[in-house]
Amino acid sequence: MDGLLQYTKLGCKRLTSLLIGVVFSLLYSNIYAMDDVRLQLKWTHAYQFAGYYAAKHQGYYQDAGINVEIIEGQPGMSVIDEVLSGRADFGVSTSSLLLTDPIDDITLLANIFQHSPLVIVALDQGPLFTLHDLDGATIMLEDGADELVAFLVNEGLSMDRINLVPHTFSIDSLLTGEVDAMSTYLTYEIYLFEQADVDIKIFTPRSIGIDFYGDNLFTRHSLAQHNPELAERFLEASLKGWAYALSNINEVVELIQQEYAPDHSHSFLTFEAESMLQLIRPEFVEIGYINPGRWKHIADDHSLLSILTEITECVEALYPESLCSIMMKMDESDHLT
Repeated sequence: MDGLLQYTKLGCKRLTSLLIGVVFSLLYSNIYAMDDVRLQLKWTHAYQFAGYYAAKHQGYYQDAGINVEIIEGQPGMSVIDEVLSGRADFGVSTSSLLLTDPIDDITLLANIFQHSPLVIVALDQGPLFTLHDLDGATIMLEDGADELVAFLVNEGLSMDRINLVPHTFSIDSLLTGEVDAMSTYLTYEIYLFEQADVDIKIFTPRSIGIDFYGDNLFTRHSLAQHNPELAERFLEASLKGWAYALSNINEVVELIQQEYAPDHSHSFLTFEAESMLQLIRPEFVEIGYINPGRWKHIADDHSLLSILTEITECVEALYPESLCSIMMKMDESDHLT
């Protein structure tokens, strides 16, 4: 009888310990539950988005309590629509964010590329060949290339005379004479032209002071307003990822080849990474830095195209006070050191 009683007491202790363990496990999982979010890229996987891959595989998102699904972009897809619809929580877009209607539906989090990689490329026809020789030409432009249209208009070319055609995303359209010029990324197609050993002429909007931001990280305003702590954690982890990617190019190139873009060569991804350094300029500008004055200038350039009129209100909506406070908190915590 005593043995049975002792056995029963022992069983009760084990059951009590088990129950306590289950309770603590449930409490722990509730307190430290991970937030599931989706990041929509604006194009297919490449080094262009290396910071987000690095943040995921270095554990920065996990440390911030976030499970991130990185979604590849496709031609014809609108990143802004994906984020505003709720199909994605964060997105990477161009400076065409300014054209969102209404603009206060989105919140800008970071400017990753301090300079846009978009340029116009034509086959080199000699030292006297200039942008003005494209008046009346057929030019292949991709969606969101607003700075290139502003470039042409600012230089006095008549958009009524220029034949704009959709982009095929192939340099063959230029090489075969199907078009006279095409929009190109300094970080992408230029590599293909070099590999094809073709002489080209590059026309950049920056030559006349049209200097748009490149890839911009943003979210919908409702998320930033109702869950600013999540937006802050995602932003901080993403910027840490970018700092890592730009400092460990060879390692991240191998990661992208293995996990995201196996069809891209090591040579191409390295070219892309090194070209990006000239556009992000991490040695001069803090990664992700937002300059409201530059956005005002970009809005002015958009107004040349008669597609943006409420310039001041537009920039203020894109860069709200709530975002300013987030960036100030991150500066105070010295998050990248």
